[in-house]
Amino acid sequence: DPFTGYAVGNNGNIIKSITPFGLWGTIYDQAQTATINDGIIYLIEYDTAATQLNFVDSFILGGANGDYFFYGHPAGNYLILARPDESIYPNSIPTYFGNTAFWGYAQVINLISDTSGIDIRVREIPTWTGNGFCSGTIRFGLGSGKTGNGNAVPFGDPVPGIDVALEQVPGGIIKAHTTTNDTGFFSFSNIPMNTSYKLLVDIPGLPM
Repeated sequence: DPFTGYAVGNNGNIIKSITPFGLWGTIYDQAQTATINDGIIYLIEYDTAATQLNFVDSFILGGANGDYFFYGHPAGNYLILARPDESIYPNSIPTYFGNTAFWGYAQVINLISDTSGIDIRVREIPTWTGNGFCSGTIRFGLGSGKTGNGNAVPFGDPVPGIDVALEQVPGGIIKAHTTTNDTGFFSFSNIPMNTSYKLLVDIPGLPM
């Protein structure tokens, strides 16, 4: 029971005691001049040894102060991901604690006691007016459909609901952001031309 701090066996006997902790903070815009009041905050358990991430809790923002709370979780390493409501904040993108759009750069929280001040400044992208267009599909596996000798290889399964971004090279500025649809497809439009970009895919637990 995460709220009492005890693990109970099938016979009702306490088999071990776990001290549950809480963590909380506030979600701000990028300039930290206003709070983000609509969206979902995710708590992600991070097994650093196995590089395994598990979404273990979520909090729906619905107030006027951007505050979120997580209670009753055991000691360990965690990431926090803020996903603003894109219908209200169309230029804001999902952002991890550490103010980054990618889990590999996120600041790991070593939870050993109740912890406050886990604030996030949500990354924002401007509205671009270029003529460029880019699209593709994210799949697990090789994803090329062929081996080096030309033999056909089945495509991997599509990856839906994954964050994809275009980062300007050099400069490291995120020019566009979207999520894949049910078939793993994504697209960007109005991209500035005559610029080099890096395609970044955020799948928690996997390298970009």
